[in-house]
Formats: sequence, structure tokens, C-alpha cells
Amino acid sequence: RQDEIIDLIYSHFGHTNWDYPRDSLHALKQIATPKALDLMSRIVTFWWPELHKGQKAYVQKHFPKSVPKALA
Repeated sequence: RQDEIIDLIYSHFGHTNWDYPRDSLHALKQIATPKALDLMSRIVTFWWPELHKGQKAYVQKHFPKSVPKALA
């Protein structure tokens, strides 16, 4: 079941609504498999340039290990 959730998130992480990636990051954090954690980092890297200051602070607070040092 976890793989199905990860696959669903993977196929939708380009959505433009902030709520979807934010909720996806929380789901992946709970799953916490290597595949889920890798996808978390990829989502953060993909979205980082589009996030405003408050969203970046939220990501850094709740998902600090997923923010690549080069982006922080």
C-alpha cells in the first residue's frame, strides 16, 4: 500500500496548488521509506524556486532533512 501512495504522489507532484505538495510531503514523511524520503527531496528541489518566503520557512521547519544545503 505504501508503494501505491508513493506512486500516486509521484504522478501528481507538479500540481500548482501549494496544498497538494505540502500534504504529499507530510504523507511521505510518515511513510519514511528510502523511496519516500528520496521523493520528498525531489519534490522540495522541484518546488523550491516557486515557493514564497513563508512556504520555504514551513518546509525548512517541517522537512529540514529534505532541503538540500545548496537551496537553504
